[in-house]
Parts: sequence; structure tokens; C-alpha cells
Amino acid sequence: MTLLIASLFTAGITIGGLQQASAGEPPPTQPFETEKFYTETDKDFKQNFVGTPLLFKDGTFVFGTSDSQTVKAVIDKNGKIKSYNPGQYYAVTKVTANEHLDNLWIFEDDLDCTDKTGISKMNPAKLPGGAYVAIMCDGVTEDLSDELAESGALRFHPDGFVEAHVDDVPAGCMVFLGVKYSPGLKGEKAEEVDRPFCENWEFVCLSQDDVPTTTEPLGNFPDECKSASFRDSAHRILEVTGLPDFVPPVACEDCLVETGEFIDDCIKDGGNPEECTELGISFLSECAQTCDPINCEGCQAKAGASLFACLAGGGSEEKCQGIFFEVLLECVQTCEPVTCEECEDSALLIFLFCQTTGGSAEKCFAEVETFLSACALTCEGTPEEKLEICEGAAFFQNLACQQTREGPLVC
Repeated sequence: MTLLIASLFTAGITIGGLQQASAGEPPPTQPFETEKFYTETDKDFKQNFVGTPLLFKDGTFVFGTSDSQTVKAVIDKNGKIKSYNPGQYYAVTKVTANEHLDNLWIFEDDLDCTDKTGISKMNPAKLPGGAYVAIMCDGVTEDLSDELAESGALRFHPDGFVEAHVDDVPAGCMVFLGVKYSPGLKGEKAEEVDRPFCENWEFVCLSQDDVPTTTEPLGNFPDECKSASFRDSAHRILEVTGLPDFVPPVACEDCLVETGEFIDDCIKDGGNPEECTELGISFLSECAQTCDPINCEGCQAKAGASLFACLAGGGSEEKCQGIFFEVLLECVQTCEPVTCEECEDSALLIFLFCQTTGGSAEKCFAEVETFLSACALTCEGTPEEKLEICEGAAFFQNLACQQTREGPLVC
């Protein structure tokens, strides 16, 4: 997709509604035109279904421009996102009929905003409450939401987004589809939001099972539009502003090196060596808690950083060893092993931690069996390597069984 086409999509205007025309002839009028924008849920909205559009970063809004519309994050004293301003908003599609439309289909593809980035959350997540459909003819508006939802013409598409089907749209009328959202990042740490924007697409098409007459690439059009007589799309980006710059977490294996550099820089800047060392211990402890193990191989580095931070802070060997295994266990239970060999290494660590924390043989064998069974499904390896992991799971399952009252003959 060229930069020009991308900018046209971003502007919320359409590019695909052009029917093919002979060279030198002006293109015929397209059956409808599509606009896409976000707006507030204020009193003006129900009067004209345009309402008060969300603003650009410079505090303005002009239809047909390429700027992203914005909401501003409201952050509490703990650095978590409390809400947005505004706290509720609509993603609106406006379709203007240039001729009578027998069958109009509108698809609100918001999955990038809801499922992928989590920026927006449909509220309420039901129909018709979370979405509306209205038609405006000669300045008179009719809300079709209840009627269409009852008949199934306003529904959730199998892919998860909202779909609306409207029949017999007179020329000159405007059809609106709006989906209502609330802050999806509520409760998230503001500094950990690595992608504060999302793309909202709208796909619109006419009657089905006809030969397409447009040059619009199929792209991400739903199957229902791929054989339509006319199809069009619109696009808008929503951005959350007011967030601190995202700083990627340090890799766990770099915590000790980063701590050493921190202490050296502190002393070079004139700091007292003892005070710099204390600050370094705090730095190491924070790094151990927030670092990214990347994969299961990094779990030992994460646990090791926690161990060193504990010992440097004056913790006893017994206490720090317990912290080491606790961090290690939590990490290996949530990490994603890259190779099947890592499954075996992590399973051994789980077993050792279970034993050192007083777990019974039955409990420890069962924990290893559960972990290996899950790990075999996701690890990367040959079928033989995966089979070996499964056999290991079966072996530990049998050991756990033998620890019960039934005894080895039953197992």
C-alpha cells in the first residue's frame, strides 16, 4: 500500500468506490460515500449523529484530514490509567446514498482497537445497547437499532465485530452505524503502554452475489463483501495521549551489568560509594521485578538477580534461596519455552522448588506432569522431541499415582 493510499485511508475518506471507466471518460457517480470518525456521547450526538468529534492533537477537527483523533489518559497517583477524557465515545460510520440502495451492509472492524491493543472496550458489550443504527432523510432521523437487532440485521459478525444490514435506503439519505466504547486500558500502568494507537476500519458494500464493478482491492474485506456489486472502505486512527514515553523493560540477563553501570555512574557523578551501593541494590531489586526474561531461558537470570538483590540487601542465605526458587517457579510457570529442551530444564527447576518448599512427593510429581503436558503443546521441536516430553509427563503421572493409596499395581 503506497503512502498516498495509506494517508487517504487514515483521513477517513474512501478510495475504493470507483467503478471502472473507459480511458478518457470521467468515472460515474458512486452509489454511496463513506465517512469515518470518532465523536463524544453528548446531547448533540442524538440530534445529528455527528455530535462533538474527538479532537486532533492540536485541538482541532476537520473532516477529510489525515490526523488521528485522540482521547487523553487520566492517570492516578500510582501511575495507572484511571479513565480517558472523554470517558465514553462512539466510532461512527456515515454512509450517504447517492442513489436508491436495495441492500446496504456495514461492517465495523474494531478488532485492532479491542482485541489487539485493548485501547477500546465496547460498552455495553451487547446489541443494540453497545451499537446503534439510524437513518436520516430530509432532516428527519429514525433509530433502527431495536428493529434491526430483533431481526438479526444488527448482530455480531462471526469474526467478532459489529455488522449491520439495512434495506431500501432512499437516495439522499444518510445511514449511521455507531459503536459505543469506554476506556479499555483502565487499570493498566501508563508507562507500560507500548502502542497507544489503534486502527478502526469500516467496510461497506451493496447487494451480494453480483460481479464486482469496483477497483477496490479486497484486502481485509469480509467475505460478504468480496462478491458485492459495489464496495467501499473508510479508516480512522484513535490515539491515547497523555501517556509517558514507553521504556522497554531490561532483559533479565542484563540486570547485573546494568546495576554495575548504575553504581559506577553514581560514584563518577560525585556520589558517596556506600550510598551509591545502596541505591544500586534498590536498582537491582527493581530490575529483578520488572525485567523481561524474554523466554524461559531468562528465568534463571531473573531469579538470580532477585537472589543477588536479597543477599546484597542483608537477607539470610535461607531467605534469599527461598526468594530465588519462588521467582524461578513463577517465571517458568508463565514463560513460553522456545525449545522442547527448555521444557525439561524448567520441569527440573519446578521439581526442585517443590521439594525445597516442603511439597510431598505426590504433589511434586503431579506439578511436573502438569507442566510437561502443557509444555509439549507449545514448545518448538521435532515430533520425536515432543513425544519425549509427553513420555516424561506420563512417567511423572505414574510416579504421582504410585504415591497414592492405590499403589503401583493400580497405576
